[in-house]
Amino acid sequence: MFLIGYVLSIVMLVLVMFSEKLNTQIIGDGDDKASSTTTNNQKPYPENTASLLSRITFWWVNPLILMGYSKNLEKSDMWSLDANETSLETTRRLEKEWNKVAAKYISEVREAKKRKQQSEDTSKVEQFQLEGSEAKKSSDEPSIIKEPSLLLCMAKVFGAKFLCGAFLKLIQDMLIFVGPMVLELLIKFTKNKEQDNIVGYFYTFVIFFSAIFQSFTLQHYFHKMFVGK
Repeated sequence: MFLIGYVLSIVMLVLVMFSEKLNTQIIGDGDDKASSTTTNNQKPYPENTASLLSRITFWWVNPLILMGYSKNLEKSDMWSLDANETSLETTRRLEKEWNKVAAKYISEVREAKKRKQQSEDTSKVEQFQLEGSEAKKSSDEPSIIKEPSLLLCMAKVFGAKFLCGAFLKLIQDMLIFVGPMVLELLIKFTKNKEQDNIVGYFYTFVIFFSAIFQSFTLQHYFHKMFVGK
């Protein structure tokens, strides 16, 4: 059963790599729903319907490149903006987070005013007794109410995107040092005639693979930062 499940998982991975799907994603909630359909008679954003392999290799960009090679591109040839990247959607997400912290701040301010009003209505004798009790005084001291932070709201909305981009850039920066280090080992291999040739092939493969993977990570980093969700 384990071997059957393993084989089926590999088959499913291959199918996912090459399969394409219709994009029926609806973003937003309530009255702010927006779909990723075409606008102004423009073509839909192709990445949403591209397969996993096409996304990894940016194969979904090729039709536009070939069209631009054969003729001058016009506005009708361009894709519509991804619905998740429109100013309407990004503003909606930011407003949603801001409304949460603003509502919490208003609630805390009202509760603080209510406690202050109740404290002012007590008698002077009770106030003196409260001030004389250090234990009660420390427990009844009003806490500092923090004002809503727009920067914190922006971090909640866009933080995951920038963390993902930073992770990709970190991988690309680390791969920069792989080439020179393995190249040094390859030079030492050429001087040592006793080592097996498969070691040299391995070093060559590592240099080639690291350069390819470095290029992929760098391009996905730029795509994530400037275009991606």
